Amino acid sequence: MSLFSSLLGLHGSQRPEEDFFTEIVAGLLRREPHIAVRWLSSLGIVPAHVDYRVQVDTQTTYAPLEDHRTESRPDLRLHLTDPGGREHVLFVESKVGSRGSMDQLSRYAEILATRPAHERTLVFITRDYDPFEGDCVVQRCRTHVAFKQTRWHHFYHILSAYRDDPLADEAATFMERTGMARRDTFTPTDVLALQGFPQALSIAKESLWNTVSDEFTKVLGKQPRKRSSHSQLALKNRYILKVEMQGRKEWWFGLGFFLGGAGQDYPEVGGMLEVAPSASRRDDILEVMRTLDGAGDWRGFRLREHGAWSGIKMVKPLSAFLDGDNHVGALEDYLLSVVQAVGALKAQYPALPWIAVEGADEEGDAE
Repeated sequence: MSLFSSLLGLHGSQRPEEDFFTEIVAGLLRREPHIAVRWLSSLGIVPAHVDYRVQVDTQTTYAPLEDHRTESRPDLRLHLTDPGGREHVLFVESKVGSRGSMDQLSRYAEILATRPAHERTLVFITRDYDPFEGDCVVQRCRTHVAFKQTRWHHFYHILSAYRDDPLADEAATFMERTGMARRDTFTPTDVLALQGFPQALSIAKESLWNTVSDEFTKVLGKQPRKRSSHSQLALKNRYILKVEMQGRKEWWFGLGFFLGGAGQDYPEVGGMLEVAPSASRRDDILEVMRTLDGAGDWRGFRLREHGAWSGIKMVKPLSAFLDGDNHVGALEDYLLSVVQAVGALKAQYPALPWIAVEGADEEGDAE
């Protein structure tokens, strides 16, 4: 495990992954500014082989402009000055476990347009595919702002050339463990995984779409949709029964297989309750989740992190079900027990907004 992964783990149920990684990158670029120049030149933002003076700041707060509702706080601000005194100011907004929004990016572009500089660029960098139309992002800017979108795996490939540096090596290892380092080639393990995927998916379906889905419908009050389960697999790396409660982007419960990512040895099986950052009853829901965190088999995540998707989950690694002869039967029994545990929560906390609603296939939750 990387040093940075260990330090992040000290936060317990609070996992400010995006802010944590922002500080890692900022510290690296301050110490090794040539990495910043090489990365930006590979994106076509600045010319290579220019001896820039690089200043790096994080979480700088800017007061709202006249038509803005909130202040702005881009993750990184880079200020590059070439030997002739020409200045280039960049805002970098990073998304690792969440998605971007047009309102946020447009605000940052408009703030950037007010900064004194010869050139201005807004960089939107993500772990997952999250496309935005650049013309729409900068259309309200009063002066020219360039918009560049990229992915963290591109930065990882730049960083890989500096792995003899201890800090760069630790940062690269952290990226590998958090799904930010994409390979461009198949390994023999990948080929075997693809070959076995249809059978594995068949077992997952058999474990969910039977008495488990019937009990899920009975307890949650809404029948799950198979199309949604397939969308979750494609978009969120999980195959689950899912229901939203109270309304879209409020809170939800999912039951099934959470495949995880880099650094996770086995997929997890079980259930998750998650509440949105903007949920109307977020404070009430979080109060209950904090009470449940560590009680029995429930474990919380990001329960005290403002502006994050937060929740509790009851899960076991898939490896826990591989000893017996009937894996499907063991999975069914455990999944039924998780649904029943949620039923017990509904009875214990009836004041929470448990009313199930019809949800969309593509959701904006973080996990």
